[in-house]
Parts: sequence; C-alpha cells; structure tokens
Amino acid sequence: MTQKTVDQEWEEHWNELDSSFFGKLLKIFRIQVLAHDVRRYHEKYFPRQGIFLEAGSGTSQTSTRLKTHQRTYVAVDVSERALKEARKIKTMHKFVKADIRKLPYKTSSVSGIWNLGVMEHFSHEEIVQMMKEFKRVLKPGEKTILFWPYRYAPYQLLLKSISAAGKLFGKDIQFFPNEPSQLNSRKEAKMLAKKAGFSSTKVHYTPMDLYCYMVVVCRK
Repeated sequence: MTQKTVDQEWEEHWNELDSSFFGKLLKIFRIQVLAHDVRRYHEKYFPRQGIFLEAGSGTSQTSTRLKTHQRTYVAVDVSERALKEARKIKTMHKFVKADIRKLPYKTSSVSGIWNLGVMEHFSHEEIVQMMKEFKRVLKPGEKTILFWPYRYAPYQLLLKSISAAGKLFGKDIQFFPNEPSQLNSRKEAKMLAKKAGFSSTKVHYTPMDLYCYMVVVCRK
C-alpha cells in the first residue's frame, strides 16, 4: 500500500467516524474514560516541562484532561482532517502534519511521546522502525507511553462479534482501518521495545480504561 493510499484511508476514516453513531459513542468514551487514564500516566511518567508529542494524535480527544504544568503538547498526525479536530482541544498547543515514522524533530530534543490506538495499525517491522524513531528524538532517560489495544480485551471481542454477525447478513462492518498488530501479550510488547533499543519496558493492564489497552511504557 502506498503512502498516498494510507493517507486517503485515514482521511476517509475520520470523515466517516465523525458522522457515525459509533463515532459519537467513541468520542464520549474517549473524553469521559480514556482521557482520565491518559492524564494519570502522564503525571506518573512524564516530567513537568518540555516538549511532548502525541505521535498519531488523531482528534486528540483523549488529551482533553491533560495538565499543562510547563509542558508543550504537540499533536502529530498524517491526517489533515484529524488535525482539524485536534485544534479544537484546548490542552494541545501545536499541530504538525507528519509521518510518525520520520518525525521532524532533532535527536534527543523531546521530553515524552505518547499515543493511543496507533501501533496496532502497522506491521511488526514498521513498529520497530517507528519505535526507533521515537527513541531517537527522546531525551536520554525519558519515556514513550503507548496505549496499545489488547487482542483479547472485552471490547475487542465485542467489536469482532459484531463484525462477524454483519458478515452473516452480507454486510462488511469495519470499525477501524486494518489492525494487524493488536497485542497478544506483555512479552510481545517487551520484545518489540527491545528490538527498537529501549533500555527498559513496563506494561500495565488495569481496569482504569475498562481493560481496553495494554499501556506500554518504554524508557530510553
């Protein structure tokens, strides 16, 4: 798939999601549930000052409850449509259209990187390349926080059941673009982070986000 095709796929996804009933439910869940958890991990692992990238920001709806302190929050995404929505989020300060596999930042210039529901859309090879890029721009000792969907999470099983039921009636129900790399285990996350050269990795799986994500914290 060419990059142009990938860009178009995400533009179409954000346009369709914005107008759908599922999209409206997802927005409520992001702001009322996930945003609290995103803030919690920021306060636990990120310093209170510096530049912080939401690498693959989408609409940045899960960033609505972040505490600013002396931080500069930057939404980075390949989709112009998503960044347009992200500009409505008051906690975000800057907006950059870029491929997160090649970030427009100098080596060791960023104090933290995070994303939510991004890594699963790439192959393992692309993920390692991406994580190496995250490591490159991070300052020594700083962290990347990845909210990575767990393949056997309750909501994943629900969505897959709905998609399967749709096929019985001849309907192709796809909630998100292709997700080849949902996490199978903590071990898999740590293996990919090690390949990318991170010095240590912690993986959290808690009810705080209703067991939706494994939260992978990688230290440079």
